[in-house]
Amino acid sequence: MFSFGKPHRIKKTAALALMAAGLALSGTASAQSMTGFVALQGKAYDDVKIVGVADMKQITAKSIDVTGPLTFKDVTLSGALTAQGPVSGSNVVAAGPVKVTGPFNVKRFVAKDSTDVIGGFSAEDSSFTDVAVLSNQVSLDRCKLRNLVIKKDTSAKTQTVTLLGGTKVLGDITFDSGNGEVVIAKGASVAGTVKGAKVIQN
Repeated sequence: MFSFGKPHRIKKTAALALMAAGLALSGTASAQSMTGFVALQGKAYDDVKIVGVADMKQITAKSIDVTGPLTFKDVTLSGALTAQGPVSGSNVVAAGPVKVTGPFNVKRFVAKDSTDVIGGFSAEDSSFTDVAVLSNQVSLDRCKLRNLVIKKDTSAKTQTVTLLGGTKVLGDITFDSGNGEVVIAKGASVAGTVKGAKVIQN
């Protein structure tokens, strides 16, 4: 009796082995689901889903969903960015919602929709709309955003937001815990109200 499932299993195993060794994918592709170390460079992709280590350079995509460390540069998204793992990168534009669980460290990042971060958050030369963060440390240097909400971290005595280099918060900064601290360096500003925190002017 013939087994029609066996060739499929062989192909699947071979594909997984290649991805575990490291992939460099380019070109225009539809939905992509990959595991292992994945490197994307140079072309356009649709919805990308990766479980493993992801490195992206000079690509466009509809959406990116990564479970694992993500580094990226010169990336444009027409949809959402979702990541569970440390994220770092520069020159990124995300038109859809940004949701990151893990440290989020970016430069020249443009978020056109909401941003939600669980973990340390630092940004330079970036712009955001409404941002919500669960962390005890947030640092924004030469950034612009609308509103910032710091969710309560039960493990932290004090949650601190540091605004540097002319960072402008156009709306409010709100600490859900009521035990926050906002350090505002020279040139930085908050147009709205700081709620649940003391303000330190440097």
